Amino acid sequence: MTPLQKQRAKEKRQARKAREAARVAKRKAKRLIRMAPKHALSAWSAEVRKGGCCAICGKSEYLNAHHLLPKERYQEFRLEPINGICLCPVHHKYGKYSAHRNMIWFACWLRKHRPEQYQWVKDHMGADPAEAR
Repeated sequence: MTPLQKQRAKEKRQARKAREAARVAKRKAKRLIRMAPKHALSAWSAEVRKGGCCAICGKSEYLNAHHLLPKERYQEFRLEPINGICLCPVHHKYGKYSAHRNMIWFACWLRKHRPEQYQWVKDHMGADPAEAR
């Protein structure tokens, strides 16, 4: 192999490495863009769980962050800290008195124990059903 052929082979290898690096960088950038909402929601959840205990019973293990206004319906409020409350799994989804299974009980609890959050939800969701009667 002549020195000129060696030089061209080296340039081809370098060009191939540069193209591969560009492809990898593009893939990473797309992934970051795709994952940004998920990372933002994780950060919101961590912020809500910073309280360190369930707002209802005070347990401090396996905490969940609960959206007061559903994130699917109210996209504009899904990352607002006031739209979240820290709950244990029993009071979040699985117990008889949980935010997902017994929404009326949870609304009454929220009105009694967290009036500022209840008022915020009421202002941003619409009229209070209890006042409509």
